[in-house]
Amino acid sequence: MIIGDFDTRVAAAQLNLIFDIEAIFKRRGQKVAVFEKNGDLLFDQTNYGAFEKYYLVFHSSSFRRISSIIGSFTDGLTLDEIHSRCPDLKKSKTIDILNEAVNLGIIVRKESVYLLSNPIGFGPTFEWYVAAVCIKELSSMAYWGVKVEKLTGDYDVVLVRENQIGYIECKSGNFSNISKNHIKSFLDRERILAPQFSIYLVDGVSKDNLKILVDYALEQKFEYEIEIPGVMNTEVSLEAEEYRHFIRLIPINSFFISVRSSIASALREIYQFLTLVCDRTVPTENKAAKAKFH
Repeated sequence: MIIGDFDTRVAAAQLNLIFDIEAIFKRRGQKVAVFEKNGDLLFDQTNYGAFEKYYLVFHSSSFRRISSIIGSFTDGLTLDEIHSRCPDLKKSKTIDILNEAVNLGIIVRKESVYLLSNPIGFGPTFEWYVAAVCIKELSSMAYWGVKVEKLTGDYDVVLVRENQIGYIECKSGNFSNISKNHIKSFLDRERILAPQFSIYLVDGVSKDNLKILVDYALEQKFEYEIEIPGVMNTEVSLEAEEYRHFIRLIPINSFFISVRSSIASALREIYQFLTLVCDRTVPTENKAAKAKFH
């Protein structure tokens, strides 16, 4: 659209360049190798109506949990083996979830064994879902499965909130599979991206287990130097602030959060915290210069 001398198509292209995932990393001296490999998902999202159908089904924490459990075993699991790993669910509920997943093509049944439709596992699909929540529920731009050249691992979700860059590491499944090295890798990637905020999101674990992961982070003894030239120079290490539903690491503004039900609600609370606590900067003013205007 042309409005006077203003071409909205040019503006749209410029905005896309600013928030494009490859541009985000280029401005940080990094190069994206690949992102959002649709072949890694448990479904074909090019099918008509795929987004609405699969997005809604992953709202269920029980559905995510069972998908993640099955994905941890490449040879699959029987119904009894699945139920033994989530005994708090009624067996009838587990059967209903499995039947729905089979009908959707997310899980396949071979004789008495259930397997994921893609042997790569549940991880990429979970990343897709978290990115979709950021887009649909939080009006953010989001990209999932971002691999950077010459960097091990990947950025599960990179998002844009207002003009801020955020990074989400997504974990689901067995808590015991998360090691100190996983936490160190998360902190290393956080340093390279230098986002305004980051989130370590663990689906289906208790707050007590979340504290263990935070302790892993504190054990790394990452140090940061805060400097205002000519005014102050302070060396600080990571510290933890505990809140009702999450734990925040400062000075890097990194949130560790455990999700037992709605991922949208959990992320919405982080957004509320960012808005009320972090977004409004306190301005500094030149008092001597201001006095001349009295």
